[in-house]
Amino acid sequence: MKKYILITLTFAVVWLQTVSVYGELKKEEFFDFVKPGKNARVKVSNINGNINISRSKESNITIYAVKKTYAGKEELNKVEVTVSKGDEIVIKTIYVKESANVSVDYNITIPDDIALQDVNNLNGDINIIGVNGSISAVTLNGNIDIGETKSILKAKTSNGSIKVILSEINDKVNIETHNGAIEIFLSSNLDADVQVEIANGKIENHSACLSVNDLSGTFLGGKTGKGNKKLYIKSFNGNIDLYDQKK
Repeated sequence: MKKYILITLTFAVVWLQTVSVYGELKKEEFFDFVKPGKNARVKVSNINGNINISRSKESNITIYAVKKTYAGKEELNKVEVTVSKGDEIVIKTIYVKESANVSVDYNITIPDDIALQDVNNLNGDINIIGVNGSISAVTLNGNIDIGETKSILKAKTSNGSIKVILSEINDKVNIETHNGAIEIFLSSNLDADVQVEIANGKIENHSACLSVNDLSGTFLGGKTGKGNKKLYIKSFNGNIDLYDQKK
């Protein structure tokens, strides 16, 4: 009987501490829209939280963001979401105080004729689908997923996996992670010289449209179509798999 009471009391203390440390989830929503000019370019910068970007059926750019914290409602005031408007539209998270315990999740839609350029994150995933532009997607801690886009320059993360559906290459593409797996889906219409490097893990080619001319345990070289354009893929710790796109 004494043992039972002791266990119960111990559990109660731990539970109270958990509630005290984390508190209740508080949220604040942000919404804005931008009517872009003909040559507008979009850049996104976040610190903590996920970034989701997709194609819009409308003519406006829409920005929906949710600030979140467990440190009390006042903590939300330490972070601002800003949108600069003009030829260069910059959507950015600004920490008014560096110690802010706040994350911001973004859902952004962009018209088909507007170019997406830089998407930068520190802690969080980046998901991009169906938008155009010369896209550079970089996060420190998080996964990257890019599909149905017409031009990618870079997809890079230090800790996370990368998945890219690659339909076109303008000139050169760099895809790199330090800790994580990489999956690349290649179009049969792609003309690219391909170089794949890995330190710890396996390289697996499942693609019929990739002609391999150099293969070792840590390197794969080959080309799709006529070659010429450059595709560099690199992982230090994690497998790399190459596939054909599903038709």
